[in-house]
Order: sequence, then C-alpha cells, then structure tokens
Amino acid sequence: MKTFEDLKFIPHSVGDGIHATMDLENGNTISVIKTSYSYGGKIGLYELAVLDPNGKFLDVQGFLKENDVVDIINKEIGKLKVRMAYAEHFANEEIIYEEYDHNSGYVYIYLNRAAIGCMLGGDVEYLAYDEERDCEKIFESIEELNEYINEKNY
Repeated sequence: MKTFEDLKFIPHSVGDGIHATMDLENGNTISVIKTSYSYGGKIGLYELAVLDPNGKFLDVQGFLKENDVVDIINKEIGKLKVRMAYAEHFANEEIIYEEYDHNSGYVYIYLNRAAIGCMLGGDVEYLAYDEERDCEKIFESIEELNEYINEKNY
C-alpha cells in the first residue's frame, strides 16, 4: 500500500507550487500537483492526473486532500494488479463486471466462477462463492482457488 510519503514532491516547473509523479507497471503515470492554478491548489488541496504512456490524460481529479490522493493511487495500483492477474490466469474468461468499493478500498473483477480482488493496492486475492456458507471464500493463490473450484465442480 502506498502512502502520501511515497510521493517525492519537487518544485513545479512552471513556477509556484509542487509536483510529484509515480510510474505504474503498465507504463501509466500518476501526476500530483498543488499550484495556484491547479484544481484546489489555491485552498491547499491537490490535483491528480493519470496519464497513459504517451502522456494522454486518462483521468483528472481536483480538490483532493492527502488521503484522497492516496486512495486514488492505491485504487489505480489495485486495478492494474487485478488486470494483470486476469490476463495471466483468466484471459479466456468473460469479465462479468468490475467494481471499486469506496468503503473498503477493494478493486474487483468478477468472472463466471470466481473473482479477483486487491485491497488498497496490496496483494491480489482470489475469491469464490461458497454456497454452503452463503459467503465469499478468499484464497491467496490461484492454485488454492483452482483446487477449490475443482473440488466443488464449478
């Protein structure tokens, strides 16, 4: 999980304010600024942008407190991690839907027989529904999930 201290701020190149960037594994970059012309900068808040490898803006959000910046960073990292796990283990399966739970910080990809989750940019977890207990069962590895699915004949 990333913290606000992981951002290394430097003076902004256009004059006033500060700027930090964080590169993600997929080539995207997170840029955080606080200047007199950024969204919220005049009142001490931050602006965050997600840029693709070509520098195209994918998302811009302003008027963010430090904890909001950290939540967005960890959400982006979580999205990347579940996408990478999906590509590695489930690429032939249809994604039913994707979700971000603002309360827990979990990013999910739901598939037909399982789900992939990541909380606050941490480790990827694999989930399957346990019909007997009417709840989700969490697995730390794909091997554990596959064993459970095979055992239950899903």
